[in-house]
Amino acid sequence: MRRREFTAGLLLTAVARSALAQQPGRHYRIALVHPIIPANQLTEKGGTFYHLFFVEPHRSGYTEGGNLIIERYSAEGHPDRFADLAREVVNRDPDLIAVIGNEFATEFNAATRTIPILAIMIDCSE
Repeated sequence: MRRREFTAGLLLTAVARSALAQQPGRHYRIALVHPIIPANQLTEKGGTFYHLFFVEPHRSGYTEGGNLIIERYSAEGHPDRFADLAREVVNRDPDLIAVIGNEFATEFNAATRTIPILAIMIDCSE
């Protein structure tokens, strides 16, 4: 496992545990938002990062479809949609927003001060 993937997994686990301190019978909602990749491709099989994104919470007792609901969103490569999509996601009031990319994260930061935002930066260099 590469260092970046390991670090991303640790970070996600730490944030998920603190933001979603488990309470019995409660369902938690995470909004997973990507600026380019279509929402239907944001799955465990969508790449190493997404595999970690879905596996790590499961190790902590969160199961999608059980006590965890993951809502997927995408701007599908249209930067002009960032602000509107940020408002749409914030209006759904998830417990945590996980967003890919700095510019996109800035739009979410402007849209809410109450919902925790996990901004994920991906280093494409090898």
